[in-house]
Amino acid sequence: MLNKVKATTRPRPELPGKQPKKMGNIITIKLNLDTTELDDKLNRLEEQLERIKSLEDTLKFSKDFNKVKNITINNNVDIKDIMKRCVEAVMNMEPLQ
Repeated sequence: MLNKVKATTRPRPELPGKQPKKMGNIITIKLNLDTTELDDKLNRLEEQLERIKSLEDTLKFSKDFNKVKNITINNNVDIKDIMKRCVEAVMNMEPLQ
């Protein structure tokens, strides 16, 4: 993962009127990193998150579908009951003259 390391030193700039510190140099380290492995892991995580999102959407659709199905079944029972009552009412009517 680590391709190249470069370290350099330079004198620390002193501010006017300030007491100099014991450490007189600044150390700068530059790292060149190979991020292929990190990119691969991030891509896998992204795919897993998309899969989870898809499963959540599917679950929500399934719940909504079940609600619609239950409403339809309940309405169907009500319609059958209404039809039965209408037939009974018609059968109890006196014939037209």
